[in-house]
Amino acid sequence: MIQDLKLDYLHRVFHGLCINHDIKVLFEKYGTFLDVELSMHSKTKNRGLAFVRMGSEEESVASMTNLEAHDFDGRILNLSYTHPNEKKEIREAPAAPTKFNIFVGNVSWDVTSSDLREFFSSLLDNAVSAEVIYQTTELRKPSGYGFVSFGSKEEAEAAITAFKGKVNYRGC
Repeated sequence: MIQDLKLDYLHRVFHGLCINHDIKVLFEKYGTFLDVELSMHSKTKNRGLAFVRMGSEEESVASMTNLEAHDFDGRILNLSYTHPNEKKEIREAPAAPTKFNIFVGNVSWDVTSSDLREFFSSLLDNAVSAEVIYQTTELRKPSGYGFVSFGSKEEAEAAITAFKGKVNYRGC
């Protein structure tokens, strides 16, 4: 089993100038050194933190036993096992039902979203929702148009055919 170790350099061992080779030389004495990942401030300066991967659990234990509190270049090393990131189950949000919107223009200023939906439901009764669009000013005046949503493309096309050129009692 491959074991990951976290090597934390107290007080910034190597003054942030450590390179991968320095870590490899230190750890390969205790087993199969596989990899090291340095946590970097920039491309040239590390944070004083490294993640070391050894070939087996026994080699990781040997490294920790021999290097914990080891004085290296006047700095004390602090070693600990990393906690592998557990893969969290990603649950996707249920897909929102697809809506097929139709544009309704030349809507009277006093028509509300409820009026618009009621008008389209008077013949077809399949409108999912309706919205009159308002201006974004403080007064929120109607813009004179809106959208009506249907559950399928066929329903939206049927509404266009049924209501094209129609006017309701409120001027919709």
